[in-house]
Amino acid sequence: MKKTVLASNLLLLSTLLGLLLPTSKISTLVSFFKDTEVSADSTSDTQQADIDAATARVNDLASNITTEINNSDASEPVKQIAINNLAKLQKQLDSAVNTYKQGGTQSTFQSVVDTLILFINDVATPNDWQSAINLQTKIFAERTNEINEITETDPDNAAAKTNKDAMGTGKLKPIETLAKTKSKKSSITSICNTIIGIPLLSKSLQGTNSTSTPSTQDLKFANFILDSMAESREDAINALVTPTEDQKNEAVNALKTAYSDDKNQLNAPSVTLSDLQQMLPNFYKQFSNIVPTTDGNAASDSSKTNAIAALKAAYDTTKQTLDAVSGFDDAVKTALANAKTLLNQYTSQINAATSLSDVNTILNTGKNKIKSASYLYPTNDDVTATVKMIDDAAAAQIASINADTGASDSAKTTAITTVKNITSHYSQNAQAKNITLQVLKTIQTASVSSLKAITPIHDLTTKTVTASQLNTATNAIITAGNAKKTVIQNDPALLATDKEAAYTAIDGLVTTYTNQLKQATTTTALSQVQSAGVTAITNFQATQSVTTTSPVTQLITTKTTIIKPTNQKLVYAISSLKLYQSNQLKGKVIASYVKHRRTNRPVFKVLRTVKNDAGKKAYYVQNQVSGKKGYITTNAKSVAYTYYQTTPKQIRVISNGGLNLYKKSTLSGKQHHYQKGQSLKVHKLIKSGTMTRFQLMNGSYVTANKKLVISTAY
Repeated sequence: MKKTVLASNLLLLSTLLGLLLPTSKISTLVSFFKDTEVSADSTSDTQQADIDAATARVNDLASNITTEINNSDASEPVKQIAINNLAKLQKQLDSAVNTYKQGGTQSTFQSVVDTLILFINDVATPNDWQSAINLQTKIFAERTNEINEITETDPDNAAAKTNKDAMGTGKLKPIETLAKTKSKKSSITSICNTIIGIPLLSKSLQGTNSTSTPSTQDLKFANFILDSMAESREDAINALVTPTEDQKNEAVNALKTAYSDDKNQLNAPSVTLSDLQQMLPNFYKQFSNIVPTTDGNAASDSSKTNAIAALKAAYDTTKQTLDAVSGFDDAVKTALANAKTLLNQYTSQINAATSLSDVNTILNTGKNKIKSASYLYPTNDDVTATVKMIDDAAAAQIASINADTGASDSAKTTAITTVKNITSHYSQNAQAKNITLQVLKTIQTASVSSLKAITPIHDLTTKTVTASQLNTATNAIITAGNAKKTVIQNDPALLATDKEAAYTAIDGLVTTYTNQLKQATTTTALSQVQSAGVTAITNFQATQSVTTTSPVTQLITTKTTIIKPTNQKLVYAISSLKLYQSNQLKGKVIASYVKHRRTNRPVFKVLRTVKNDAGKKAYYVQNQVSGKKGYITTNAKSVAYTYYQTTPKQIRVISNGGLNLYKKSTLSGKQHHYQKGQSLKVHKLIKSGTMTRFQLMNGSYVTANKKLVISTAY
């Protein structure tokens, strides 16, 4: 019996992954999976009949898409771009076949084929590019006509000018440019989402506030956009040459049903202008996903089985999360019932789905809904009661501190300041948007215990610290750490790995500040360290990591951003800056940095450069002090190289601690120390890894770090 070692659940190996990620990323993904032995002659293994059927299916689909491409009115170069994009994917079948001839189950091989089918169906054709351009042209023309009717003296003139500017910056590129940059239908959708949802409805022509009911003109324009999107999609469906008339009619009927439902949502009395901005892009994406079901994109039994298994896994995770919750029996029971209902509902929808894209859409929606069921949300009364509980506990503790006859006024002030910091932090957390009932309950107990632990240090005028004083301060630090850990433990939005990382970080803070307490030589210093430590621990925020999925799930359910490797470099923030979890540069913020003087600017190591859905570059970086990783803008107004890249004639030392002169470019062999303010003449710039050095006229070297020196002449 021939056996070979394959990575379990690793469907496309380096074949399909190679299209999306560089080699270094492939090896990382492969390492996530444990190797298991697969029998090459097992009855469940891939057979030649499976390979023949998959080959025919992929080739038939590719042939149909080629027909659609050639049937368009686009120029030959544009058609050729689409054909080349298709050919790159079609070739991946051979690699997959060769892999599974060595061993691998039928079900996993079928998943490979299903994934490949999804990618091929997502190949953009010239008609897709032209349809997007035509739709935008039509919508822009309507808005332009409305704007032109507004005179210079009209009160709405300012809003009209804003809309006109938005249209100027949001124009789509010519079809030739789209063909070169947007190879997938989904990437075209993202462009149109941005154009339709944000610029055109970001400002009301009649000055309506975004949170208010839209004006008659705004609603009329929103309905025009919806009508235009539906008409554009129906025209695109009917223009297809490979589906049968019955298949196209079925898709058009589905489109009309969706359009009718969307029309009702759009015109609901409770809808605000902000709602319109969010609805229209979602409607556009919904319409784009409605396609005729053909043999080429039909959902297979194995694709449905795999999707249902993924739904079940999401339910199991939600159940495990809810089972761990105590103190909310009724809420947990209701949530579990809701999750079970959602599992059954989306399982039925998957079984009824006819196309792979439908299965994929239902799966993603179902998983998100089931996961949301694990979040128990409080009422406004719950939040109000929690804030009052925190305020009452703070008031009681402040009263206790003020009544302490053994503490000086200075010690009382320090303790009260710490109490106020804790109160402010936990009150803000209690009122945070989308806070869960579990976290709110934990905040109640954590805040009270932390507040009660704050007592003033006695005898601040003494030069030595007593054992009793040290124990009191240490207890305050440890209590704050335990309280913060409890809050994190009960937060269902955090993964287990996120929680473990947070626990480690909190332990580190507790250790750091308890060590500092032991090193305090006066009670004044002891009080200051206690206050700083409790505040730092209380303000600690656990960071949500990006969920790592298996290559199977990643390929089937997500739109992968192509990541370009870059030579690692160091940059620093020259203005206020945010470190984001997502390369879209929005959403969850890992850390925020205010604008600092040049010598104190935060430095980041650039690990790679990426392009987000909007086509904008972002740096994936690691903060050189905290070690936090995330995405920052590449905008030259916000970040710059930490080290000089050009050679000035003269520099001045700006570091408060001065600057060392070295014999070697590796900055070894110290020769001299320059004081702040001294000027130095530069001979040339030397590169050394992520850093640069200046060789001075005397032949020796100094750093070219902009935080330590500044150019004064070029």
